[in-house]
Amino acid sequence: MSYVNRVISATSEKEFILGFIDALTGVDPRITCTTDLDELTEKLENESAGLPTFDISISGIMNLHFVRQTAYTGSYYVTVTSDNYRSGNICTCNLTFYAASCNVAAECQRNFKFSAVTNEKTVVLYFGHYNSAFPAETALAVMVTASGESNVCAGTTDSSGNLMSRMFYCQDGTRVNAYNRMGYVYNGSDCSALEMIRNKQFLTDGSGIRKMEMDGIYDSTYLYITKVPVLIGDAEFFVLAPYTIMPC
Repeated sequence: MSYVNRVISATSEKEFILGFIDALTGVDPRITCTTDLDELTEKLENESAGLPTFDISISGIMNLHFVRQTAYTGSYYVTVTSDNYRSGNICTCNLTFYAASCNVAAECQRNFKFSAVTNEKTVVLYFGHYNSAFPAETALAVMVTASGESNVCAGTTDSSGNLMSRMFYCQDGTRVNAYNRMGYVYNGSDCSALEMIRNKQFLTDGSGIRKMEMDGIYDSTYLYITKVPVLIGDAEFFVLAPYTIMPC
């Protein structure tokens, strides 16, 4: 259960990518790299071996595929997929790490920014461009939450990073919407008085029929701030969206 905010910075491609993978997978054991690191290192050291690519798995449910755009650009193209969604990609993103062109073999300052929020049920990742006002502006946000035999996942490239406004996908292929049951604004300053329901309800797409409840994330009174940790009583929560928080 944690909140991590990191900037990965290096001048060489090899140090940059291997450092990014190490930092990301070090956050939580459910975040793993499924790529052979020896093969990846060979591509990072030898341009003729092909463009560097690597895959990050979240809970074995969602996959993030990173591929260097070309040998002369400052970005990686990220494709987000899941067995839960069987109609193609959940979303794609061109994640920039440098202002202009940056040859694979060149020494230039590369940066990736990411935040990770995890608890027993849920993993949320936010990614930012090298020069973005992160985490206020995100390039990519993804989420996997599992409760009992059920799981849902979602991704978005909206700069707000509001995953709760996106469609979620269940392991049986069903599409669902996250539903807010606390539809009013909390105007006070004392977060300990904020009200919450200790699970999040998901409704089947278009029908309004309850599909499941996930206890890794909570309904809450409206909060104006998002993508930040807050103290509620003696416990720390992360504000995923105005009506949604998760213990971390």
